[in-house]
Amino acid sequence: MKKTLTILKFQTINNKLYLLLIILSIGNQSIAQCWEKVEKGAWHTLAIQDDGKLLSWGLNEYGQLGIGNTTNMLSPVQVGTDSDWLFAEGGLYHSVALKTDHSLWAWGSNQQGQIGDGTNTDSNVPVKVNTDTNWQAVGVGNFFTVALKNDGTLWSWGLNDHGQLGDNTTNNRNVPEQIGLDQDWESFSVGLFHVLAIKTDGTLWGWGLNNYGQFGDGSITNRLEPTQIAPGTDWKEVSASWDHTLGIKNDSTLWAWGRNNKSQLGNGTSSQTLTLSPIKIGLDNDWKNIKTYYHHNLAQKNDNTLWVWGYNSNGQLGNGTLDNILQPTLFDASNNWKTAALGAFNTYAISTDNILYSCGKNEYGELGDGTTIDRLEPVQVDCILLDTEDLEISQQVLVYPNPTQKSIHIVASQKGTIEQISIIDLTGKFIIKDQLFNNEEVNADFLDAGLYVLQIVLNGEIHNIKLIKN
Repeated sequence: MKKTLTILKFQTINNKLYLLLIILSIGNQSIAQCWEKVEKGAWHTLAIQDDGKLLSWGLNEYGQLGIGNTTNMLSPVQVGTDSDWLFAEGGLYHSVALKTDHSLWAWGSNQQGQIGDGTNTDSNVPVKVNTDTNWQAVGVGNFFTVALKNDGTLWSWGLNDHGQLGDNTTNNRNVPEQIGLDQDWESFSVGLFHVLAIKTDGTLWGWGLNNYGQFGDGSITNRLEPTQIAPGTDWKEVSASWDHTLGIKNDSTLWAWGRNNKSQLGNGTSSQTLTLSPIKIGLDNDWKNIKTYYHHNLAQKNDNTLWVWGYNSNGQLGNGTLDNILQPTLFDASNNWKTAALGAFNTYAISTDNILYSCGKNEYGELGDGTTIDRLEPVQVDCILLDTEDLEISQQVLVYPNPTQKSIHIVASQKGTIEQISIIDLTGKFIIKDQLFNNEEVNADFLDAGLYVLQIVLNGEIHNIKLIKN
């Protein structure tokens, strides 16, 4: 099946490549086939492409998209120019991210110091939190941030009105400070005003707001510092929502507790009665990971199928209806799934062939499909088109024939060594990435007809050349 794609055509004027609007037909490969990771934001979304670029879209009132302005975006826009992003996540109005060097970055609203740069000034571009490069994981709640270092220590900063920073106070902080002295934290999950964490011995701990029994310790008592909560030493994963919690044990069983007014616990009921201790959900013992946000949930099994349940006010469960779902139900069986994430009223999932789908509320463009129309079933999110405005004609590398049908020859026009090549389509997807170059001829027969960027590393410098495949 062919798709029609509006792209930009290269034209050479005064040794520069300029762009003209044209229409192309492309083949079977989807222009959405580039996504590696996606993570939550309340009303905005963050995702990383397979080339390491960070993209964002949706609500941008406080600069939480990180693109240098406060304009909402209906489609993915690249955050800066870097391509070394490892992980990113959004909260209500701020975002955080890790780079591959394990440095930590944040941007957006900073009224409570949640960016962690020592100020309370908002930023619409990524700000490096500090000079440390040993950050392992990061998560965000409502105006606060929590992060784990690779030495097993936990750190927090931002709003602390319910003790969510875990320092036995309710004082806000605008720089990271360690939570206690323990160095045996394994993982954690951040809710609206609370945190749940697992230690290396499999025990589960919580602190912050507990008004709906989201700790699972049999009470609705808030905690100002880490307190062991749900019993047992066999917790494998935990996911904190706004008012309820999901957990997976070492035997891959699924557990839930907290509020259930929107069927968010998945036990087949809907009730105003709080569940203050963990209850087992179903009989299955093949659950792999879990996601929660607001009143709906998503879980993945070992066979990579996705299951959803809970609140469905805007079609966020993706089944074509607005009906709440009382227990885990299969999500879109037409795809094999790699990873998924939830927004406040949205579900996002990436298939094993790197296509991103979204469904649910779309008031601010948070689905990334270029509209503000709610979607009751998953729709594809296209990759961004390759930024080609700075391409130049290289005088140091000769590529022929170009256009080509079968193969191309690459020759350095001056003394030098061609080290590696990449071929990139106009969506930014690498068709060939960092292939070592050991001869002058490169096979191009497998490429669909169209325009590509041939990226050549010559003597350590990158040269980008237009390649046409007939």
